[in-house]
Amino acid sequence: MSSIRAANARYGAMFKFGEHRNYSNEEILGCVHQSLYAAGISSIDEKTWRSFEESLPLLRSAIDVAVAEHSAAANWCMILEYQIPRIGRRADAIVIAGGLIFVIELKVGEDQFEQAAIRQVEDYALDLSAFHKLSHDRVLVPVLVATAASNCQQRVSKNGAVQGVHLCEGADLGSTLASIWRSLKDPTCRDIGATLWANSPYYPTPTIIEAAQRLYSEHT
Repeated sequence: MSSIRAANARYGAMFKFGEHRNYSNEEILGCVHQSLYAAGISSIDEKTWRSFEESLPLLRSAIDVAVAEHSAAANWCMILEYQIPRIGRRADAIVIAGGLIFVIELKVGEDQFEQAAIRQVEDYALDLSAFHKLSHDRVLVPVLVATAASNCQQRVSKNGAVQGVHLCEGADLGSTLASIWRSLKDPTCRDIGATLWANSPYYPTPTIIEAAQRLYSEHT
């Protein structure tokens, strides 16, 4: 993977952890903007775009920490603004970590973990597990980040293919990813190809009504 250019409207940008310093924030955000435009979103409100701009340095810092703690994380892949068709929204970030899938939602400026936000990121992971072909039979880990929270690292208890939601502050995201990977890694589990995963079929495909709902929600 030598480019961050989005292949289609399903995600904003994709790059390996070990290669993210090859690209500027402007290049990455440009890819996100192109992807949203390709999905029919011609305008983005100032608050949403500011959230993109503030989230990216935090994600890049988390990448550096994860690689420093676990060198093999350089081969992990981050996918930004991944579309969840049946829900009609986009996950802030997906991390393909070998055979493990992290689903990350960031709440910029928040110092509390609201129940609605916990349900949101858990719903993303449940939807991928149920309907996204290459997520079947994989372990998905939803992670909710409140960037202004402090002294918090906990998990909403749950086991299974979709783990409980991990709650963490912004500065701890990289360490949280590395720690979770060490506790859940399965040496017998085949690695997931990030490009194949990002373009995997989604079953069942959304109905016309669901597609309309998605388009409306992405404009609000």
